[in-house]
Order: sequence, then C-alpha cells, then structure tokens
Amino acid sequence: ERLLAAAGMPLELLASACPLRFTPPLAPGLAEDPAPFLVGPARSADPLVLAHASAALDAWEARHEPTLTLVEGAGGLHVPMPGATWQPAWIAALCGHTLVVGRAGLGTINHTLSTIEGLRQLGRPPLGFVLSQTDPRPDPSTTTNAAVIAAASGVPHLGTLPHGPEPRSAPALLDALLARLPAKPSSTSR
Repeated sequence: ERLLAAAGMPLELLASACPLRFTPPLAPGLAEDPAPFLVGPARSADPLVLAHASAALDAWEARHEPTLTLVEGAGGLHVPMPGATWQPAWIAALCGHTLVVGRAGLGTINHTLSTIEGLRQLGRPPLGFVLSQTDPRPDPSTTTNAAVIAAASGVPHLGTLPHGPEPRSAPALLDALLARLPAKPSSTSR
C-alpha cells in the first residue's frame, strides 16, 4: 500500500501489484503453509504458484511499461516461499539482475557477503549493494561496513539510505543502479 502511494498509484492496483499477500508477519512460504518446510529436503514444490507470480509480473509490466522493475525479496536469500519453494527459485524465474539491500548496522558484513556469494552461485551476481539504516541511533560499525563489503566482494556500494520515512538520497541511488544496468533491447529491465 505504501509503495503504491509513493509511486502515486491508486490503491485499487494492490491485487495486481502484489498478487500473493499473507497476513502473518512470517516468511511468505511459512505464512502460506509451514508444513512442507518441516519435513526435510525431500518435498515437492508447486510450480503453479511461481508461474502465477510470473504471469502477474508480466501483466503488470505490459500494462504500466516501467523503465525498471524492482522485485523485492525481503528476508534474505534463504527464505521459504509459497508453493514449497525457496527464494532462489523466485530470483531465477523473475529477476534478470539483482541488487542486494542490507541493514547498515552490526552483522551486515557477514549477511551481505553471504548473500552476494549465494547470488553468484545462482548465476545472478549483484549489480551493486545498498545499505539501509534501520535504526536512528549511532552505530560505529556503519563507518566501515560498506567499504569492507565492497573490498571483500568487488561489488560496488551504490549508497546508503538514511533512517527515516523519505530518504533524500533515494533518487541518487536509483541513478547509480540505472547506470549499472547493461543496455537491453527491450524497454523494460528487471
């Protein structure tokens, strides 16, 4: 709802903008049905859920003709997703390019580097990474985290979003991301 409002789009588009919504504040797959994730690795995934999401995204892009489509994969790389699937299957199906967004504070070096490495193993190396300050209190780790991650991974730090409802740096981050996208023959880039 907030994303539609920020984009100046009517709330009536919510169902098409977010075709899979779950009330509990859990990983999407656990909110849908935790059972498949509790029985070990020998489970069968339902390809129809991912196909539904992919078709909804294709329809959204055909209707709105965006310059850039961002698909949020909140929670990290190893997240249970609907249809007894995991986040990497969704990334492979929906995303041509990836961008890592991590928390700016203590612990982000490990989490961000692990995510970058996992994306490389999937064949989806990130175009860059962004850090987000989720806490307004000072954190001494934020002074070096981005530089350490960039040096260790070779992935560019595109910027840091400051804490607050409307970060002023968002347009500059978008420009930095767009500059990293390879030229594509179609008008929409994912």
